[in-house]
Amino acid sequence: MTRTVGIDLASQANTTAGCVVSWSGTTATVEHLWVGMDDAAVLTMVGECDTVGIDAPFGWPRPFARFVADQAMGQPETVPWSPARRDDLRFRRTDVVVRVALGRWPLSVSSDLIAITAMRCAGLLAAMNVEDRSGAGRVVEVYPAVALRQWGFRSTGYKGIAGRATALPELVGCLRSRCGWLDIPESFARLCATSDHAFDALVCALVARAAAVGATGQPEDGEEREHARVEGWIAIPAADVLGRLARPSPGGDRAG
Repeated sequence: MTRTVGIDLASQANTTAGCVVSWSGTTATVEHLWVGMDDAAVLTMVGECDTVGIDAPFGWPRPFARFVADQAMGQPETVPWSPARRDDLRFRRTDVVVRVALGRWPLSVSSDLIAITAMRCAGLLAAMNVEDRSGAGRVVEVYPAVALRQWGFRSTGYKGIAGRATALPELVGCLRSRCGWLDIPESFARLCATSDHAFDALVCALVARAAAVGATGQPEDGEEREHARVEGWIAIPAADVLGRLARPSPGGDRAG
């Protein structure tokens, strides 16, 4: 048996959710699902699992990091301002790949409020001894929206008060229908249907499994991999992997 954990990380503990899924044979079970987790609770949960998927940026764009360092040293900006320069400072290499798959930009870790969550994530990654942020080890960066899009589910409109009315419960029902091999206890299913944080944590745990069986996209060699090592790399699962997560090919499970 192996376990994957998904963490829907937020800047505050009360909106941080965690999900543990156990995998055995051709079935899987949601063992734990919790909303309201401080750093200690997150580290305890991930310490008991094989592969971890975290919904938070793992790093900042390298041009942005250099820009901030230069500003701190009093070095003037020498690159002419342009839309291209703006996007270099706002988005990572992995964000460009996600834009192609998702059809829109993910939140910018350097210019949107998601940066606060990334600051918290940086401390957790350090506590887990993650030095390479490309997902080459047991901890991978997840973006639930792109995973849902890959798998043919809706990826917008299910969050917040409006989403909880109909969209989120319908999404949970669709996922359960597609994943007959996944046992979600009713109490956890109800939590997913009322909390997008809980639902995203479950998606993160499923993407962690996809990463464990080698079914997520990887950065190319060379410069892209070096960027991923520093900036982070969003694990985009294969479109056809959902139906075979509990049936990995022999020798394909890197977590086991």
